[in-house]
Amino acid sequence: RRMLEQVPTSLLTNIPDKGQIDFDKFHVLNQRAMPLPLNRSNAVYAIDDLRRIEAILKSQVPPGRSYKVARARTLQSILEIAGDKLGLKDLRDSEMYFQRSKKIGGVRCQAKAVALMRHIQSLRLRGENITTELDTIERDA
Repeated sequence: RRMLEQVPTSLLTNIPDKGQIDFDKFHVLNQRAMPLPLNRSNAVYAIDDLRRIEAILKSQVPPGRSYKVARARTLQSILEIAGDKLGLKDLRDSEMYFQRSKKIGGVRCQAKAVALMRHIQSLRLRGENITTELDTIERDA
């Protein structure tokens, strides 16, 4: 949303607001917000997202006026993800976000707790032996 605030309104003509779907409402129930196959409404929302990305790319100039830095950062991110097959960095980052969201509470906090538990369950089902860290996160969620 922050990037969209910098996009000229002329590029966003006929693109509805991003808040059409309450993703957290579905995630709290451990459900997909956009189940497959997509219905017409969800397909239109997905296309509108592509149009928003297009508007951002058309209107924003990358630092240094080159995409080389962005490409290098993207490759670095891909390497980090490939090197963390269990997603432990993401799990830790999500847990930190969850701890901050607990102060506010509400549906977003509950949705983050569900996502954390889903990740923990997937690790346990795969037989990963990292129980101490998982137990701590699970207890807090």
